[in-house]
Amino acid sequence: MGSTWKTICKASLDIDELDIPFTNSFVKRICKGDKTLFWVDKWLNNSALAGRFNRLFKLESNPEALVMNKISKGGNISISWDWKRTPSGRTRSDLNSLNEMPNAFEFTEGVSDTWAWNLQPHGLFSWKVLDRMIDDKLLQDSISINETERLNLLPQKVGVFISRAKQRQIPVRVELDKRGVDLDSVRCPVCDNDIETVEHTLLHCSFAKDLWSRAFRWWNVRRSMYSSLDEMFKGSLNDSHNPQKSTLWQAIEWVCGYIIWRNRNNIIFHKSRGSGPMALNELQLKSFEWISRRSRKLTIVWSQWLLNPSTFDDHG
Repeated sequence: MGSTWKTICKASLDIDELDIPFTNSFVKRICKGDKTLFWVDKWLNNSALAGRFNRLFKLESNPEALVMNKISKGGNISISWDWKRTPSGRTRSDLNSLNEMPNAFEFTEGVSDTWAWNLQPHGLFSWKVLDRMIDDKLLQDSISINETERLNLLPQKVGVFISRAKQRQIPVRVELDKRGVDLDSVRCPVCDNDIETVEHTLLHCSFAKDLWSRAFRWWNVRRSMYSSLDEMFKGSLNDSHNPQKSTLWQAIEWVCGYIIWRNRNNIIFHKSRGSGPMALNELQLKSFEWISRRSRKLTIVWSQWLLNPSTFDDHG
């Protein structure tokens, strides 16, 4: 349990580092004060009164008193005190400050106290919303200006995948092992030829190399396999006479990486066989669908896309 909690805390801090205030996003909504400890819980100004007014806390006869046992709600909020001895000196000054604080607090209508997630207006936690926040932040932080045009040709999910792959944040086995996930092996579950790193999965796995070879032949790109992910991400086709063609090919490279990852997951989790020809068909179909719908400058015909995809009408 300790290891699990340590992992959760680390993940919370990692999310905070993306400028998403996750760690302090869960707050107590006080209705009746029946499930909230007056001194210990963080219910007032997002801090525990025991820490802020430590001298008073040491004088409290009932340190585990509930909010409902201490506060009476009326025209003005009043606090019932039960001291071991009467506060004096500096503790008296602290008491005057503490007596004023609840008057600015608004109790929530409801039957009982509950937790709320303040990153959502309605207060309900959602993994989907949090995942979208993380995706948007990763995409914003890692995609440079000169990549915007390529992103405009593709769905956001492809850009997010590329962003995560760049930062080695897709859950291949080596990365999971680094994060303390107990695995039977870190070898590639698709080809079993090497350990499963991001580079291996997207470039060197037998399935990946087969799809890249097919993509090169489809586009008539004369080159060998990429030596690194950086080479793939930067684009390998530099045509000074036709920069639109270079942009289009890099979009294909990104879609190819995304298709490899999708097929890798299907092979592992859905026991599919991983067919190279079918993966190429998926690459051709998805890239045509995404690019033709999003591009305002290009007119792409399906038959030409299959036979000679670098041929298109540019409306500049």
